[in-house]
Amino acid sequence: MTMVKEFYKLEGLGNDFLVAFCPELFEPDPAAVVRLLDRRLGLGADGLILAVRSGAASLAMVLYNSDGTRAEMSGNGIRCLGHAAYAADLVPIGPLEVATDAGPRRLSAKGGDPSGGMMIEAEMGKVAYVSPPFARSAAFGGRKWRGTELEVGNPHLVFLPEEGDPATPDLSELDVATLGPDIEAGYPAGTNVEWVELDSPALARLRVWERGAGVTLACGTGSTATAFLLLDQGMAQGEVEVRNPGGTLWARLGEAGEMYLRGPSTLIASVMVAASFGLAP
Repeated sequence: MTMVKEFYKLEGLGNDFLVAFCPELFEPDPAAVVRLLDRRLGLGADGLILAVRSGAASLAMVLYNSDGTRAEMSGNGIRCLGHAAYAADLVPIGPLEVATDAGPRRLSAKGGDPSGGMMIEAEMGKVAYVSPPFARSAAFGGRKWRGTELEVGNPHLVFLPEEGDPATPDLSELDVATLGPDIEAGYPAGTNVEWVELDSPALARLRVWERGAGVTLACGTGSTATAFLLLDQGMAQGEVEVRNPGGTLWARLGEAGEMYLRGPSTLIASVMVAASFGLAP
């Protein structure tokens, strides 16, 4: 039995991940994942990524949330995985294809040093509407919001302020830690929830509740869903700057209708973990 002991810790806008390269992909014990990702009892992170090399410039990955559940996709996570693969000299710096539960995704390095910070762009696939745009209405923080359900390989509910509402939105005052689980309880399989303010046709601000991780400083798939909605509805143009609490991501629409997400990642450490954590095929 091969124990997974070496992990890379990286973060993208404060959305942090532990990455391990394994001889083969496997389904870890959820309790071991929870303990490893615990910020007091383990290494601490929003997510765990297990990956294997599947070709000269390709990887396969599985992703787990901090509550031990498996997730289909993470925009920041897949960028951190690419960074870790470059840092480990597992693949050459350049185009990289990654097989995920949401389908194949392609990465491209846009600059930086694998030993520190990098800028990486991820092809995020096509975003789909689950229900008609702005079909849901709700009230949060003293104003009215309109919600849209979308799929980015994983589920999202994106809220924008209701048109004509005179109230001035302040995302910092939203109790996301309470609102998030209350909203998610209405979805049997869970969902990610974003609250968005559009400052200009090229700039949006976002707060997020992530399924399986709670309140996080950034969400790559949420930023992608937000940018797609704004672009598709004619509310934004070109490349959209999405300011998360932890920093900025840039999202754009490709010629074939696919979305691209660009942003920074930082390598924090390479760590050897005690075998007692029990992560093994």
